[in-house]
Amino acid sequence: MKISLFCTALGFLIIPAAVNAQILNQTSKQPNANFNISGNGIAQMFRAEKSTDESGAVHFGIYSGPDQLRWGLGMLNTEAAGNQGGNFTIFGYGNSNEYLGAYLSILRRDGRIGLGWGNPQAKLHMNLDANGNMPAMRIGRPGDAGNINVPQYAATGGYDIDFYTWRDMTPDQIGARIRAERINIYANNNAQVQGMDLVFSTSDGWVSTSIKEKMRIRYNGEVGIGTTDTKGYKLAVAGSMIAERVKVKQYVNWPDFVFHQDYQLPSLATVENYIKENQHLPEIPSAADVAKNGIDVGEMNEKLLKKIEELTLYLIDLKHSNDALKQDNEQLKHQMEQVKVQLSGLKSPQQ
Repeated sequence: MKISLFCTALGFLIIPAAVNAQILNQTSKQPNANFNISGNGIAQMFRAEKSTDESGAVHFGIYSGPDQLRWGLGMLNTEAAGNQGGNFTIFGYGNSNEYLGAYLSILRRDGRIGLGWGNPQAKLHMNLDANGNMPAMRIGRPGDAGNINVPQYAATGGYDIDFYTWRDMTPDQIGARIRAERINIYANNNAQVQGMDLVFSTSDGWVSTSIKEKMRIRYNGEVGIGTTDTKGYKLAVAGSMIAERVKVKQYVNWPDFVFHQDYQLPSLATVENYIKENQHLPEIPSAADVAKNGIDVGEMNEKLLKKIEELTLYLIDLKHSNDALKQDNEQLKHQMEQVKVQLSGLKSPQQ
């Protein structure tokens, strides 16, 4: 038995009828439709019942005009044990009513969401072409200048992605955060140009205010760990580091020139006088300089190697001197033996 649905001031009135249903005061019906509404309607629930196979089925069609299907609300995948299948899906259709695809699916069994993918493997699964140029996600909106009245190099705004942690006394707290932070790189109180820093924050979980910035990648590519002031270096670390291997690539003249024939090796007397006057080696920074400015690891290795090579030359000279002294000593010993032999051959006049 078909029904007729009348829209009244009190809502919908359903009456039995033997003909197709239509709204009161509506003179025409949608072709091939059993139920028509022109205008707004209110109901506690609409029921659409239709079997769903693996390729899906549309339960509600959204049209832009007569016979112009644009969107379909329905279900995808055949139902099976374990609450499988029957997944809510939004289908898209082209200008000629041709099927374009299942654009959004929500799995009935656990609420996973697939964008362009009917069988999502995560809470949010996006079907993207690895060779495509469409970004997976964009955050923010064009034309949003943020707060432009901030000092130069201050933040004008930003976007946060938060991750929850947990503690028994304060269970509602953020344990980690990734922030894209806009930076005024133009002028004081006139942020007409805004760079973007990427900020990583973590928390020890004791209290909700424990979350603090731990690392920042600045708009110019400089990285600060434990500090926001990189002082112009590509990597600035406030604290100690440990590594199994560190390679420093140098572009300076490595001090093999010390072994060239024309190298003027300072005399030890000159080095001694310099040490007495300055309390450190020539070309090596003083303790006060290191405390103030630090050291360049590559440059310091170059300078230390130079001193080692100079020391090697001093040792070679010392060896030559020692060899000459040994030779002179052997000659003296030989002469002394000859003198002893000659003396032993002489007899005393009393004898």
